[in-house]
Amino acid sequence: MSAVLTSSEAQREAAFNVKEGLSRQRGELYTEIAPLGVFTLAEDYHQKYSLRHQRDLMREFTAIYPTLADLLRSTAVSRANGFASGYGTSALLESEIADYGLSPDGQHTLRELVKRYQR
Repeated sequence: MSAVLTSSEAQREAAFNVKEGLSRQRGELYTEIAPLGVFTLAEDYHQKYSLRHQRDLMREFTAIYPTLADLLRSTAVSRANGFASGYGTSALLESEIADYGLSPDGQHTLRELVKRYQR
């Protein structure tokens, strides 16, 4: 299910406007816009799911963030997981990869993942 969960009227209006604009460009979108209620994190084994399949990257990130709580709170880990899931462009990755704390090999691995999805 595709959904945008909002925590304010301003967010709801912004989401609705974006959805409306994209619908005009691409056809009807089946994305629900709903208020954010109680949010529960998924179980630990679902967290950073795509990144977990990249053992070398996970080894580096767990060295930087040794506790699960720190790993899950890390913006760098979340961004890398998004790229590992096929979201984001090479240009976007290049603009921020230096801030992730990865080794040159880790950076290369992440760049190759992004290239794979952009083919």
